[in-house]
Amino acid sequence: MLLQELILSNIRNFTKLKKIDFSKGFNIIIGDNESGKTTIYDSILSVLFGSFYPESKNLICEGQQECKAALTFKDKKGGTYRIIRDFTRDKANLFKLDSSNNFIIINKNKDMIYQMLSSDIVGLKEDEYIYLFSLKYPLYISTNGAYKAEEEKMAIIDETPAIEKLEGIEGNADWSESGAETESIDRIKNDEELAFKEKRLNTLKEALTKVDQLSKIEYKIDEVQNKLSDTKKRLESLSIAEKELAQNINGLESLKSFSELPANINIDELIDSYEKKEIEKAKELEEVREELELLKERRDLIPNKPVFQNPFLIAGAVLITASLFSVISFNLTDIFQILFFVGFFGGAVSIAFAIYNDSQNSSKRKELDLKINNINKQLNDKGARYGKEDAQFQEILKKTSSGNAQELGSRYKKYQELLQQKEFLEEKKKRLLEDKEREEIEGEFKQLQKEKAELDAKVQGYIGLSTDIYDIQAEIKKIEKEIREYKGTGKAELQKPASYKTHSIETTRCAEHTEIINWQILEKILGKDPRDLLPIIESKTKMYLQRLTLGRYSGLNINSGIYLTAKEKNKKAELNKLSKSVIDQVYLALHFALTSILSAKHPFPFLIDDPFLTFDPQREAIAVEILREMGKDNQVIFLSSHKSQKTGDNVIQL
Repeated sequence: MLLQELILSNIRNFTKLKKIDFSKGFNIIIGDNESGKTTIYDSILSVLFGSFYPESKNLICEGQQECKAALTFKDKKGGTYRIIRDFTRDKANLFKLDSSNNFIIINKNKDMIYQMLSSDIVGLKEDEYIYLFSLKYPLYISTNGAYKAEEEKMAIIDETPAIEKLEGIEGNADWSESGAETESIDRIKNDEELAFKEKRLNTLKEALTKVDQLSKIEYKIDEVQNKLSDTKKRLESLSIAEKELAQNINGLESLKSFSELPANINIDELIDSYEKKEIEKAKELEEVREELELLKERRDLIPNKPVFQNPFLIAGAVLITASLFSVISFNLTDIFQILFFVGFFGGAVSIAFAIYNDSQNSSKRKELDLKINNINKQLNDKGARYGKEDAQFQEILKKTSSGNAQELGSRYKKYQELLQQKEFLEEKKKRLLEDKEREEIEGEFKQLQKEKAELDAKVQGYIGLSTDIYDIQAEIKKIEKEIREYKGTGKAELQKPASYKTHSIETTRCAEHTEIINWQILEKILGKDPRDLLPIIESKTKMYLQRLTLGRYSGLNINSGIYLTAKEKNKKAELNKLSKSVIDQVYLALHFALTSILSAKHPFPFLIDDPFLTFDPQREAIAVEILREMGKDNQVIFLSSHKSQKTGDNVIQL
């Protein structure tokens, strides 16, 4: 079964039409509290099972005249169906996709739809599906005892008279599903008919024995198949881990220069110190450069032309020349002589001023040039000093092939991430190998394949044998009763069928003990006694428990009450004496084990509504990792309020 699409209209907080598409593998739906995650969970189960799912009554949005939901899915045979339920009117319609790719209605009766779904299309009833393939806090057994077995005695005690055994069985509705017990018993009329009945009885008992043998072979096949599946997944995970480890080693090889640095060097501190110094250096140099630019501007403002180009010197020379020319050329008298002297001495003063001004400018320029030279020298000295201080850092840049501090930091961060990843992958590989060589695991896988083939060959010898154990037992009881009545005793010993022991349910071994597994539901799903699976259940539960408890608990006993064995102290601990978080980890491991074992024959979507409330972040991450692994073989729909969970085959943000 594969869910494809869910459409909600006026269901709780989804007042507008909401469409959600699902894909194969690991689907994760992320949303805040009250965003509608639990509504999606309840809607899926309510559409599938209608009023048989208790929460279906609470989906109706107040004030709305119509509250509907539609679910599209594929069944195990590949057929595509759509169920539309109207919760306000308590109606349902079942559609099937035809060859022309149109949905054709095939049933409008909600009770008949439930029967079709539970018997053929889905193949599980509401209680069976919810017990195995859904998880919703607080539906843990550890919190509300949802699946504790009844305290009343359900096993048939050997000391009870045979006739009381028979009546006890007949009175149990679980043993009368075939309806054979409600029929009137035909009376045996003569000895010939008695002989025929006895012959038929022997034939049925032989068949029952063979059914029992076949059942054991089938359980053995299930056990081998689960081991095969686990070993195959283990080898696949090992191959992925080895490939990732090889890529990781190649990445580390390109950054091996970091491993060659002295152990006492802290790259992060070195980069931090270098960047602080760079800021201080840049600030100091900027101040010096600003002073240098200011001095250059002042120097450039001082005239730097030759003295003979000075206008005062030119003007003075012109005056002196003109005065001398006038004395020589003309006979000057009185006032003109005075003017001559004024012009001559004025020109001399102008020339003297020009020479003095040029001298002053030259002196200022020399003074500024000296300051500029001193500042340039300071810059050179500072550059050399900073260069010596950065020598170690520059050497590290060169050795690690980094162009600057930013690139060095980025490469070093990647190097650290690769180191952590390498440690994780090596630990994962070690855990997968379990102190074995890969070749040894591959050998075990081939041996399991061979054993599976041999068991399949044995099953061929039982072809044609009716495996409906309930019908066989019902007919045996009917014939035995007829024989007793014919003989007139009514008290003849009733021989217990060979496989009857496999159907007894012991719930009163200890007055204070209640079952942790709902064997009744498992028996209904499997059609045979599920207790033969107990070794496989314990083995798988231990595997998941070790991961969820970070290896703290390595042992587990389910058959006579749960006892955990702490790995460090090798000491048993009763479940009810442990913390609530550990109890939840145990029951989650058990739930994962049951689901993984039965999903091979019943590949149904696994619905999980954020149940890890008592888990710390590390254990929650491991639980989600297990769900991702389960998503490789079955569809998983995980609803979470943790926005950090962002990876999956299909991520939906509410």
